[in-house]
Amino acid sequence: MATGTTRCPRNVWPPTRKKTLTSRPPSATTNPRAGLPAPMFDVGFAELFLLSIIGLLVLGPERLPAVARTVGGFVRKARASWYTLKTSVEAELAEADVREPLKTAREELDAVSRQVTDLGREASAGMDPTPRKADKPSPPPGD
Repeated sequence: MATGTTRCPRNVWPPTRKKTLTSRPPSATTNPRAGLPAPMFDVGFAELFLLSIIGLLVLGPERLPAVARTVGGFVRKARASWYTLKTSVEAELAEADVREPLKTAREELDAVSRQVTDLGREASAGMDPTPRKADKPSPPPGD
């Protein structure tokens, strides 16, 4: 090895990543627990503890339980409204999923019905609808 030169090891731990403007932390895109979208308000225990301490300092120990009950009631009503909205939308989507095949089947049935009607008209047009009178037999020769 030449003197005065140093080499950087190739395997450096922890691996470094270039930060770009578009890179996001993983918790902002997916929930690591189930691979589902992350909740809107990802609040952990530390954040709840900090909010409760601030609430205790601002409201005082006398008013904090009443305010907590009121906020809990609002949250409960919001969840109930969200659940009702969600179930109604899901019911409408399920109904639309059922209606679409029925509509398609009805259209196909109408098309087949039209074809059968047209074929019946063509068949009846090919026949002469007026009955023919039986030709009178010609008299035998010699009478």
